[in-house]
Amino acid sequence: MRWRLRCFSKSNLIVLKSLPASVFLALACVALAIAPETYCATLEFDRRAILGGEFWRIWTGHLVHFSAQHAIIDISSMYLVSRTVESTTSRRYFLFFVFLSATFISLSLLIAFPELIIYRGSSGVLTAIGVYAGSVFWRESSSMKIVVTLVSGLAILKTWIDITNTQSVFSSLPVGVNIAWQAHLIGALLGLCLPKFISTGNRLSTLG
Repeated sequence: MRWRLRCFSKSNLIVLKSLPASVFLALACVALAIAPETYCATLEFDRRAILGGEFWRIWTGHLVHFSAQHAIIDISSMYLVSRTVESTTSRRYFLFFVFLSATFISLSLLIAFPELIIYRGSSGVLTAIGVYAGSVFWRESSSMKIVVTLVSGLAILKTWIDITNTQSVFSSLPVGVNIAWQAHLIGALLGLCLPKFISTGNRLSTLG
């Protein structure tokens, strides 16, 4: 009992509150990466299950992965990009952005791509965060424009390869699992549009 009280002391809670949201997001993905497959299967984006009323999958599908390699690449990439974005905004803004990205990606997959039955991974949300980070660098640093242009070109090329080849040579997915390029494409569009949507909403709430 004393050990538990020490773990949840006021000083420890203050430390936890001070940690970036991207740390908790990464830890959640890591915990699910080592969770039993039967548990992950109840969290993945499953079209039939969602339409059957299991709505939590709209969000949890972005936290689970198909393999350890898939999880490592997604989690490490997302953490690095998320820390960059979170450092330029607030924790609340970052979490709201991630929540909206996950929501719109899943709903778009449900509505516009009925052929996609199962989806796991953080790459859709990662793409949204990455595009947003690129737009920030583009506006605030002229020296970064070349880097942003190069990375954007490589991302577009990879997306084109993913669309034309179901099993890309750049994929970290297990054999037999197709790349969900649809989630990446939606994520890129959200990375461009969501910041404007959020800032407009904030201005309207301030005026109200």
